[in-house]
Amino acid sequence: MTENAVAPTSTSAAAPGTTPAVATADPTNPASAPVTVVRESHRRYTGYSPRGGVVRIGDAAFPDTFTPGELLKVALGACAAMSSDAVLSRRLGEDFPMTVVVDAEKNVAENRYTHFVESIRLDLDALDEATRGKVLDIMGRAIDQACTVGKTIEHGATIDHAPVAHPAPAVPAAAAEAIS
Repeated sequence: MTENAVAPTSTSAAAPGTTPAVATADPTNPASAPVTVVRESHRRYTGYSPRGGVVRIGDAAFPDTFTPGELLKVALGACAAMSSDAVLSRRLGEDFPMTVVVDAEKNVAENRYTHFVESIRLDLDALDEATRGKVLDIMGRAIDQACTVGKTIEHGATIDHAPVAHPAPAVPAAAAEAIS
């Protein structure tokens, strides 16, 4: 969003070049916060959070975007990092460096991921072996207990595709002629 953009508040489609409306969250339940994905052009979309977060989405041909599969891996890595952040901060200090790299194996024939590998990179050299083991164990338990994305991938989730009828955006005259 630009500095002068008004925070969107509904789910209607946006005109090209304008800030789209996004679904708003229930302030009493942050987990209920829907996100909105708006088509910008052929295979290019922008995702919006109700808090003003913006992410550019597209296929691999667009260098300034994330593919949906990359976003899934980012979500998994970020969830692991955020789930373990508090316990690691208490043991390693507030300014500890951490990098999470997520890779995945893909079944191309079925067009789905079959396995994810999270590589959580921490500098634990200053710790003795026993303390290092405790920190890694506590980190693993924190991730297992608190990472919603990881739990969802491990246990699966159902998806309801719910098309909603609404007035279609105006079709430019040239496009209408091409499809008639």
